[in-house]
Amino acid sequence: MAKFKEYQTGIGEEMVINIKSLLPKDHLAYFIEGCVSELDTSALECNYSEQGRSGFHPKMMLSLLFYGYIIGTRSGRKIATACEEHIVFIYLSKSYFPKKTVINEFRRKYYKTFEDLFVQVLMMFDPSDRDSSTSIFDGSKLEANASKKRTKTKAKYKKWLGELAEDIQELEAELSEELSEEASIELEKKKTSILICKTK
Repeated sequence: MAKFKEYQTGIGEEMVINIKSLLPKDHLAYFIEGCVSELDTSALECNYSEQGRSGFHPKMMLSLLFYGYIIGTRSGRKIATACEEHIVFIYLSKSYFPKKTVINEFRRKYYKTFEDLFVQVLMMFDPSDRDSSTSIFDGSKLEANASKKRTKTKAKYKKWLGELAEDIQELEAELSEELSEEASIELEKKKTSILICKTK
């Protein structure tokens, strides 16, 4: 019997991997994907033309962004890299590998509509389970030994929704600032390229 399983580096043969078999059945990615599949994204979809090159489906893009926000990966560049290297993002992107420019352009065009979409997703959470769940925005955990009778009172539920609304506003502000910064960086790169071309 061989001492080790077969292993060789630098093999060029393709490996067929069933991603679903590698992710736990209760993985957050499935929940996010399920929520997004139920969203009303008609306001986004109507902006796409049937002519020219096909675009990435808005629900796929939203799944990537929502999951990225939950785990703290908000940069378009980092999300694009994760779509090539991180198995969960590869699953959510269905191996399409959107570039950072595509991700940032999608956010630039539609981030003002994210508030309504976020609320739709958040309303799919069961408030009675908040004692053991993770915040969809910042990943903070609530106390695990909290009483369910206490966590689902009407007053606490309204307070929770108010806190989520504040989180959404903060996130929108962050996105707006991030997109402006990335746009400035791209502009500086183009200016540099023009100057280099002129000096040749």
